[in-house]
Amino acid sequence: MSTDKVFVDGMMVKRNDNAPDWVTCNVSFKASEFKAFLDQHQNKDWVNVQIKVSKGGKMYAELDTWEPNRQDVHDQGMSKAKAVLEEMPEDDIPF
Repeated sequence: MSTDKVFVDGMMVKRNDNAPDWVTCNVSFKASEFKAFLDQHQNKDWVNVQIKVSKGGKMYAELDTWEPNRQDVHDQGMSKAKAVLEEMPEDDIPF
């Protein structure tokens, strides 16, 4: 994971203060720039973007570069398997 911010090319995020509460923001795409950005950053057909608010209060889009490491994925899987086994009654085993 990179610590450098990557701003999303061809994507503009705005908050309309006159919009109803359930409308969080408007997103606009400049197709040619956004397509080039997608082509450059796609990972397994997905590009993850976070909508953030700057210190000045403006919204912006930033590429989400987080990826789980293999150990975290393994540990999460083992924890879920252990929880399922602990919940299963002993007399429910079919053999």
